[in-house]
Amino acid sequence: DLGSDVPTPVAFEDRVILASDKGKVQCLDVNTGKTLWSHQFPKSRLAFSASPVIAGEHLYFTREDATTYVGRLGSDGLKEVAENKLDASTVSTPVFASGRIFLRTFESIY
Repeated sequence: DLGSDVPTPVAFEDRVILASDKGKVQCLDVNTGKTLWSHQFPKSRLAFSASPVIAGEHLYFTREDATTYVGRLGSDGLKEVAENKLDASTVSTPVFASGRIFLRTFESIY
C-alpha cells in the first residue's frame, strides 16, 4: 500500500520517502521499515506524476497542474510551508541547480 507507479522514492539520512500519485507521502526508517510519519497534500482530479525532491530541510512535490507543494521536514513529520502554482501542466520533476529551481512544463521551462 506504499508508493505508486510513477513518483520515485527519495532517500535522505536514515529515511526514505515514498510518494503516491494521489499526493500522500510516507516517511520510513530505512533500517526497520517502520513508518515514521505520513502526510496528505491537497487532493485534485490530477495526479502527482513528478517525483518528490529534497533540498535542504524541504521536500518539493509537484502535481500535474504545475502546483508545487513545499514542506519542511522534521522528526515529527512534514509541515506545509508553501504552495506555488504555474499556469501550465507538467509531469516533470523539478531540478535544483546553481541555487535555482527549474521546472519543465508542456510548453516552457521555468
